Amino acid sequence: MAVAVVSGCGGNGSGWSDARCRQEAQLVAVHASSMVRHFEGSAYPPDMAYFGFQGNFERFQHRECKPAILGEALRKRLPPKRRATLLRILPAGLSQSVRRALKHPEPH
Repeated sequence: MAVAVVSGCGGNGSGWSDARCRQEAQLVAVHASSMVRHFEGSAYPPDMAYFGFQGNFERFQHRECKPAILGEALRKRLPPKRRATLLRILPAGLSQSVRRALKHPEPH
């Protein structure tokens, strides 16, 4: 028999609390930072970091987390120049979504 455990319910109508969304946003930001670092000349290509970024970003969106939460995490993790690099290296659809998140004001 399988048992499912759901944590962090409620808060934003998605089944995830804002706190859980912030955790996922932090993971997206960590992968984004790694991806940019590897793109800028690290020892290996950014592919693995991209797959991590993509997976966490999809979970973040699927749970309908607030874009401002992601924008905040990315602004804290990446300085402006690296955010610009991230937007440049992402596929167009992802880049547009990340750009929208970055334009949202800081959550209160």
